[in-house]
Amino acid sequence: MTVQLEIDVHLGAKFSAKEIAQAEWCHLLGTSTNGYPQPEDTYRERTYDLSSA
Repeated sequence: MTVQLEIDVHLGAKFSAKEIAQAEWCHLLGTSTNGYPQPEDTYRERTYDLSSA
């Protein structure tokens, strides 16, 4: 029985600086979010001191 999961699996390899410089092309893939608060969250409260507002 096979179960389909909504999971992406990415395998990677480490290359030397020389191999990267000699590569014909390069594809970069982000692996995670940066974690910065978004405006719809608590951005204003975390960024500014609102005690005197």
